[in-house]
Amino acid sequence: MNASNWNERFVVEERIFASGSGAMNAVIDAAAVADNGDGTVELTCTAPHGFASGSHVYLTGLTNYSGEHVITAVSGAKFSILADYVAETPAGTETVTIRLHPEARFKLDEVRLTVNTAPTTSENFTVTLDSGLGAAFDLCPCSLDLSGSSVTDYLWQPDRVESYESDDALVFGWANTDGRTWGLEVKYRRRK
Repeated sequence: MNASNWNERFVVEERIFASGSGAMNAVIDAAAVADNGDGTVELTCTAPHGFASGSHVYLTGLTNYSGEHVITAVSGAKFSILADYVAETPAGTETVTIRLHPEARFKLDEVRLTVNTAPTTSENFTVTLDSGLGAAFDLCPCSLDLSGSSVTDYLWQPDRVESYESDDALVFGWANTDGRTWGLEVKYRRRK
């Protein structure tokens, strides 16, 4: 059994946030990563991605750019991130998601989602645990059909302490077929 104590004196309060007008995930196209020449690189998605500049996103499957990044610029299906350029051509299966993965033990405080107009298409906003123990331990602690109750403002504060290990991650998802403009803020505490 692996156990450790949580001491609030050694905790940092942090947040991630993202916004956009499309789905909360996208697939990166098999197009070469471009060097913008200003300390940023540009990646292309298979379709317009819908993320806004300033969004905290998580890239998965890339050799040189996987991990958390902040989008610095958006142009159609393309987006830029702050990163040192290393030549790479994705395979077309890599992903862009909103993922909380601080690589330290963490506790979730709250998730805030705002939508400019209630969606009419029945689709769930989800928070899914990608467990460090493997797929058999993944679960969905939060799921809400935003159209069912005409939700434009949603605040999820877990009823009990949501505690996660350093190899766990929370993935946020919503297909957003109706193309609503949304903003997502996630507040959490992690060990220093």
